[in-house]
Amino acid sequence: MELWGEEIIFLKNCGFEVTAVDIGNQPEITPITLCNIEEPLSFSESTFDAVLFGEMLEHLKHDVVALENVKRDLKPNGKLIVSIPFYNDWEDGHMRVHSPLSGERLLELGGFTVNDYLESPGVVWSNIFNWIQHVLSYFSYLLRGKTIYPRTTNLIGRFEWFWGHKKILRPIRKLSKHFGGYYLCTKSNEVLDHVSINKDLYTSGHMGNKTN
Repeated sequence: MELWGEEIIFLKNCGFEVTAVDIGNQPEITPITLCNIEEPLSFSESTFDAVLFGEMLEHLKHDVVALENVKRDLKPNGKLIVSIPFYNDWEDGHMRVHSPLSGERLLELGGFTVNDYLESPGVVWSNIFNWIQHVLSYFSYLLRGKTIYPRTTNLIGRFEWFWGHKKILRPIRKLSKHFGGYYLCTKSNEVLDHVSINKDLYTSGHMGNKTN
């Protein structure tokens, strides 16, 4: 669902059937379904094998409602993949500022279980690798008539998969305002009970025990 143009092309080239969704028209993406993800969607229940939210949840006023809508449209064993920027309020459209933990709590509020979490590299780290493979592919194309993108993309993906799970690099990644994370989720029968959690934290009994 919500994707940038290059991801759609990549997934289609891999043989997947892709449905692109956005609130506004994107001329470079065709076909595209225009809708507001915060409102009930027109798709049939249990339609999709997977849903991708790319840098979108932080833009929503009713983010939990959007997750509930998507949960309805996912197949029982479907996957939700979400990317969220952290500590980021620099865009006017950002309604929420998330941390790695608040992102997980939001997904649990929407009825999902986080099965895996991968931190993104940040724009500086990512651009270094992108420029390296662009330059190498350029010369490879001049010499051989072929790029090296299939090989380098796979290697970079494996590299990021390994190091993205290492919290030791988090201080470096946080230096970039594009620091964020990816969540792999499945549907859950349990929903985070935030009312009970806050009741336990802030009832008069607990507060009284702390102050008396």
